[in-house]
Amino acid sequence: MLNPVLSNVQIQIGDNFFPEHIAKKYDDFLYARNYPLKTMRACLHETIQNFTMPGINLNTFTVEGLNNQRNANRVDFPHPVTQRIYPGHEPYESLLSDMSITITFKNNILNWLYCFEWIYKYYKRTREAFEFDVNVTMLDSAEIPILRFKLSDCYESSTPELEFSYTESFLTSRTFDMTFTFNKFDVTMLIPEFNMEVLRF
Repeated sequence: MLNPVLSNVQIQIGDNFFPEHIAKKYDDFLYARNYPLKTMRACLHETIQNFTMPGINLNTFTVEGLNNQRNANRVDFPHPVTQRIYPGHEPYESLLSDMSITITFKNNILNWLYCFEWIYKYYKRTREAFEFDVNVTMLDSAEIPILRFKLSDCYESSTPELEFSYTESFLTSRTFDMTFTFNKFDVTMLIPEFNMEVLRF
């Protein structure tokens, strides 16, 4: 891989993010220019720098004024009531810290241009791009898959500004962050012979 920092993680963006009517001209350009990566799919995947997955926050509520008389026989008994914190009852989607992921790409102009065109055609009145899946597979040191996140019904929700600068060093590595919003979040344990149900959010 061109990206050894993430060699223990595999990110696969679904086919719907690379429809032929959008990706073909980029593929033809890469092939004609004899780039080491011949398709836009490969170019995007191999230039991923890092990504951020949402965490899980359990919402809670506090009940006050609960009876504390079971301790009434203690000499140092301070008060007759107490309080307790319970888990909330919100839907699973509310437990996630965010319903989006952020992927950082190298600032290859083709990367930015492709993402810009995709989001433009997704929001056109006559939609020409559609929702897709994103699979994130975690590997152990022996490159054995142990955990997979499947984000479904995704779409690109943020394209950053294209920044130019004449003052920075030529060797400065430039990146940009893309935000993908999802509507379904599944977690699958892939540890060999580790039998566990799929966690669905």
